[in-house]
Amino acid sequence: MDYSYILRSAKAKRETFADFGFKICDSETENKKSVYTLKRDLPSTDFYADFFVDLSAGKFEVHVYEKSTDERYVLFDVPRSNGSFVAELRQKVQLIVEDFRDKCFEAENLRDKYVSWMENRFDCKADFPWTDTPEACVFRCPSKKWFALVMKIKYRQIELASDEDVFIVNLKATPEKISTELIDKKSVFPAYHMNKKHWITVLLTSVTSFESLCELTEQSYALVYKTKSK
Repeated sequence: MDYSYILRSAKAKRETFADFGFKICDSETENKKSVYTLKRDLPSTDFYADFFVDLSAGKFEVHVYEKSTDERYVLFDVPRSNGSFVAELRQKVQLIVEDFRDKCFEAENLRDKYVSWMENRFDCKADFPWTDTPEACVFRCPSKKWFALVMKIKYRQIELASDEDVFIVNLKATPEKISTELIDKKSVFPAYHMNKKHWITVLLTSVTSFESLCELTEQSYALVYKTKSK
């Protein structure tokens, strides 16, 4: 199962990996010095998990195996497998993943920095229109139409393997760019809860290029204001 979102939401402190139990892969090639592995038994089960992290490729995967046969338990990797036993294994793995992140990564919350930048750049204040989601805010053009929606969702709502919360922003973009160059499903995703032909969702994470995020936001403002000003 892919947990690479961890690498996109925090900065790795690789000097702490050994203390957690990870071993660096033996290789003479320079790029392999960023590859780490860990084998960890899953408590109260006859299974163990293999953790694989490649920092240079931004890759973090976990696979589960049966102890007695070393055979891979493939249902763990099938997103639609939702039986109670699979859910139990995923929960045990998730706890290890979250412990690894908490001890070996440094997170940066771009949400406050980003909101402050928009208020200054566009001379407008965040609008909080929904009482049931007080953390969600929109930014509006002079036409009163919004060009940015900042909100908190679950990673799984953009098809990443976690029920953790994450801040995102929905921005407008041209259909041509959305279909050909913007969507990478790493930091830019098809729009959550909005028209996917005209909007995108960007993860507000530490590895997101803040300059690129600002450029996308300025383009969103221009598209919304131009459209509504005609």
